[in-house]
Amino acid sequence: DATLAALLVQMGFSEDRCVCAVNADHRSIASALHYLRGTTFEECALCSSECSEENMACFEPCQHKACKTCVAQHLATLSQGGRAWACFQCSNELNRHQTLNKLKPLLTRDEWEGLNRETLERYLEDDPDFRRCPAPKCEYGFMTDPGLQKAQCPECRLVMCNSCSSPWRREHENVTCEAFREWKRCNDPDDPDYQAEEYIRDNGIKCPKCEASFVVAKGGCAHLTCPKCKCEFCESCRSEFTKGTKCVVGEACQKKGFHAHHPRNCFFYTRDYPLEHLVNLLREASVPMEDDLPADDEPCSIMLTGDDGDENQCPGKAHKNGKCEQHYKEYLCALVIRKNVDTVSLMNTAQMKEELRKNNLSLPEFAEGTAEDVVRARLVQLIKDNLPLSGRPRFGAQH
Repeated sequence: DATLAALLVQMGFSEDRCVCAVNADHRSIASALHYLRGTTFEECALCSSECSEENMACFEPCQHKACKTCVAQHLATLSQGGRAWACFQCSNELNRHQTLNKLKPLLTRDEWEGLNRETLERYLEDDPDFRRCPAPKCEYGFMTDPGLQKAQCPECRLVMCNSCSSPWRREHENVTCEAFREWKRCNDPDDPDYQAEEYIRDNGIKCPKCEASFVVAKGGCAHLTCPKCKCEFCESCRSEFTKGTKCVVGEACQKKGFHAHHPRNCFFYTRDYPLEHLVNLLREASVPMEDDLPADDEPCSIMLTGDDGDENQCPGKAHKNGKCEQHYKEYLCALVIRKNVDTVSLMNTAQMKEELRKNNLSLPEFAEGTAEDVVRARLVQLIKDNLPLSGRPRFGAQH
């Protein structure tokens, strides 16, 4: 095979085309030449190699193409990251079923079955009649009858509520799921399901689109993707990320890339303020802070989750409240948005003008020589009057 490919290269054919001929199982010069002269080749938009037309995959509905190897890797990467299937070139979301049907003859059995399985699981998770067993060692998925009050896992036989998926208890009989959760909160604080719920409430976040809740690993990116509906949003303020042409906020957004409209007290902005400015801001707003001084050489108490899922202690030295300076600042930033504290007093003149401009508000005119404090006071009042903070909670009610 290597000898045949080398001979074809010497005859003037590109290396990519010669490899295609050999891979197409042409064993003689005559057969390979017939194949090369009668086959249409295209350049893959991802790896730039030349591929025969039958080895190119076309996305639906945008019709952009790439070689089957690159397409399989592209979709597998999106699936592993919990991202929606989107075209590598135009970022339009793909029709999964049409794309899979076109890819089937091009992919290996393992590649196709893996992508097909992930598509099926996503379809099932979106079905309102699909349930996942809450037993930690089971997690079997099954369909239920929406008319029944209880459902039973076919695998481990656990009986659960068909509405809230909690393991069934007699206290749930003839009471709503909300009332049952309240009963557990008041009467069964040691219940493991309630403890898990409390952990999510304290450490989790809700998707702004589907309201699914999940726990976020510490030390990760603030740009989150909902594992259920694939909505992408900011961890701090829960503002959704959109591409320019899909953003409905204003015409100025049409030329922007992937972006979100963060409120001015979001971590996206507050992380850039000096720590002492955040402390003073919270004091002026009468927000209590934990500021215990550490013992000598006390390490930071925050546990960070690595890419491998393992937790390791932050290597920093404690600054206040058992946290290093970086994590204490993150704690202060979280208090700012959780308590809906306005940060307009921390903004400089340029930042305030940009705040008005990006919200399509006209900038006031000032006479030449107007004092800086007069300009600041006018801008602060304009922002407070026209752009009040919404106070959108991170998870459920604000703490």
